[in-house]
Amino acid sequence: MSINIMHTDYTGTTPPSSIEYIADIDNNVPQITAVLSQQAGSIKGVVVQYAYVLYKQYGAQSNMSPLTKPISLYDDNRGFKQNERTDKSIDLSLSYSSSSFNKIRIYRIAYVQNGQEPEINIIFDQDYTGTLNYTDAGYNVAELAYSEFVSQYGIDIKPLLIESKENTLFAANVEYDQKEIDDLF
Repeated sequence: MSINIMHTDYTGTTPPSSIEYIADIDNNVPQITAVLSQQAGSIKGVVVQYAYVLYKQYGAQSNMSPLTKPISLYDDNRGFKQNERTDKSIDLSLSYSSSSFNKIRIYRIAYVQNGQEPEINIIFDQDYTGTLNYTDAGYNVAELAYSEFVSQYGIDIKPLLIESKENTLFAANVEYDQKEIDDLF
């Protein structure tokens, strides 16, 4: 559960209309369904995955959904070359109603080269009414750095020791509240 306070007046009181109660999305949130489409596209990558976040415009947002299973892009039983645009697209569908959120943002995680961080792109960022059918043909709304995407999973760390050196903060003997980062992928 989270509470988003949108406005307070100078007297220190908060009118009830300014408090927004947002229920947490539990771990039973459905993954977005992703299947190879028959339509032409231009997705870049050898393997792709998808995740989404629900949010209220100018308000709170849900936790990130679980990633879909990896989808291998191939043509006539042969894979595409690394870092090459394909002629494939992916059909995405989701059915999950939430009265707390009215927008959805979908992320594409594209593994384009072995041993490298994936490319993360926002591919859809629009109104959400409880159902979604969208074909990812390779177009992007925005790019996201890998570290920024991973930070949205809300992995909290508890360092037992914090030290600084040359204006850089170092954490040691770290405990994680959630899964290890590598377990997310």
